[in-house]
Amino acid sequence: MELYSIVRVKTLLSPDRHVDGTESEKRQPKMGDVGTIVHVNEPGHAYIVESVNPDGLTVWLADFVSEELELISPLSGRVKNITAELSQVADDAKSEFGSLSPAQLNWKPMEKSWSVAQCLDHLITTHSQYFPLFERLAGGEAESTFWEKASPLSGFFGRFLIKSLDTTNLKKMKAPGKAQPSASEIDGDIVDRFYDHQHQIVEHLQNIPGDVDPVKTIITSPLLGIVTYSLDDCYTILVVHCQRHVGQAQRVTEHDRFPN
Repeated sequence: MELYSIVRVKTLLSPDRHVDGTESEKRQPKMGDVGTIVHVNEPGHAYIVESVNPDGLTVWLADFVSEELELISPLSGRVKNITAELSQVADDAKSEFGSLSPAQLNWKPMEKSWSVAQCLDHLITTHSQYFPLFERLAGGEAESTFWEKASPLSGFFGRFLIKSLDTTNLKKMKAPGKAQPSASEIDGDIVDRFYDHQHQIVEHLQNIPGDVDPVKTIITSPLLGIVTYSLDDCYTILVVHCQRHVGQAQRVTEHDRFPN
């Protein structure tokens, strides 16, 4: 481990230690936390590590010995690009919809159309279902099923979903029951919840070990058990799905009857 290495806290030999950080965010380190080595006190033994939240605020800055840390493989360029795009979608949504009132967020052009709030709620509902899988991958506990190993359709399913969800494809797709947004009025904090949710996805992807090959790793859709595709295609699906529905939400606000 060296300066600027990304590490995970694997054990805590001292439960309480001096911690610096942003006053409103500061807390003690916990096992599983991820941070960056910002200073090497003693090469091979003692380090100062900083952990920050999705807003860039320091959660803790503390001293550790090497026995308490494990090195995380550096993020691949692919994961860096995907997480950057997911973060950008979060920023765009907050910029576009953050100042809307609850009434505006829940307004629909037609009865069967989705509101801005429903578009964002749909993304949270759908993508949260990947979290258990991402956690198993991060912990090295994901085992391929027989169908994931045998399915000859994984490449087809991946390509089909990516093409179907692309923002240039305006053909409507019916969301599966598990992915349907709330039919009742959605709270006005939906934009903040979506913003936080995007950063939760980013954190999950960053925690997947670098030795997991996304092209060779086949996963099952959390929405339909017969559908399989590569983890690499999943990365793309997450991005294009977000872009599609944030774009849909933006078109709602551009409707000539949208309430001012």
